Amino acid sequence: MAATQVGRVLSLILIILVQYISSQEYRIPPVRIQALKPKGFRASIEDAPNLALFTFNGNVNRAIGSTDVGEIAGEVTTSANGRWTVEDPNLQLKAELEDRSGSSPVQSSGGDCRPTQTLVRGGSACAGQTIFEDNFDSIRENIWQIEQYIPVYNPVLYGGPIMDFQCHDNLLTNKVRADGRQWGDDYHVYCVRWAPDRIILSVDGEEWARVEPAASGLASRFPKECRQLPRTLLSMGSRMAPFDDHFYITLGVAAGSISEFPDGVTTADGRPKPWSNNGRKATLFFWQDMDAWWQTWRQPELSVDYVKVVAL
Repeated sequence: MAATQVGRVLSLILIILVQYISSQEYRIPPVRIQALKPKGFRASIEDAPNLALFTFNGNVNRAIGSTDVGEIAGEVTTSANGRWTVEDPNLQLKAELEDRSGSSPVQSSGGDCRPTQTLVRGGSACAGQTIFEDNFDSIRENIWQIEQYIPVYNPVLYGGPIMDFQCHDNLLTNKVRADGRQWGDDYHVYCVRWAPDRIILSVDGEEWARVEPAASGLASRFPKECRQLPRTLLSMGSRMAPFDDHFYITLGVAAGSISEFPDGVTTADGRPKPWSNNGRKATLFFWQDMDAWWQTWRQPELSVDYVKVVAL
């Protein structure tokens, strides 16, 4: 899932250990320190030829000895996206300086602040106020975590809450384009209106899905056969639980999956799905069937014009 980051300077005293397989002297490159929001920590250095190991040890606002492990510690043996990165998603850091990331720009609207049902972690907002916006003029890695997926194209749009793997499709709805074209052929405005009593999905201004809880809550819309649903935990929340808490925004494109396609389905030209959802080698069998899907990989990228979050 995507994590936002607070671009603040933290007072850290660090020991960086790098194993460098070379007869020449190696100079440690600058270390990028990031405090993630609402919690998490990331330290990274740029990749270099023959770099074999990146070990990070550090303390927050406290000196560290040369033999100390430190309260922040980790090591990696491979790089990703041109950087060697140590990350602790559970570390809670308190930053004291100003936010320079551009994320969660909750701004004051003066004296005209109407109440809103929207909750902002670590702040407050007014009705109609923009809480977050990114126009993707460039990818800001302090806002988004980048991962690689294999794109897939489909004329059917799916959406709705997923609360149970066994009953994955119970609250999902789909919408087929009337013109027969695929949703990925051009840009569309996808909107989620997340209120305390319902979730509404719309595309290009047209509502196409609505999810509302039953009298005893959203969980009661699942039959008893959905045994993976944490009913006791959900009963402690509101009728919309678990969608009465803070969530991340995740943007992604993927192919395959062990939950999106039932076993036994075939493609339009009659080719069967090459993997079983319960199979241990599902990913391998999908990859081995590359000849069947490679030609459909026409645009290996996720194209997003903007993301905007507005308080209700």
